[in-house]
Amino acid sequence: MDSEYSSHSPEQSATVFTVKQKLQRVRVQLDYDRGTVSFSDPVTKDCLCRFRTSFTETVFPFIFNHCTTSPLRILPVKLFITAENHS
Repeated sequence: MDSEYSSHSPEQSATVFTVKQKLQRVRVQLDYDRGTVSFSDPVTKDCLCRFRTSFTETVFPFIFNHCTTSPLRILPVKLFITAENHS
């Protein structure tokens, strides 16, 4: 059973994509320096959607769904921050 999702960023109109399996989790990864935000299925490692943009301010992620039978739950994870020395 395919499920249809959509996503958008401030610079882009809505992008519709199809997922073959029921999503149990979605990983969101932000690379501030490279200007990418990506969404993936952590089980299959499939990339669902990726945005490229220029971040000019602090980023506050916001994610939601409209489903009343299976509402979105945000699970805590460990945060990893890496810094590169460009000297």
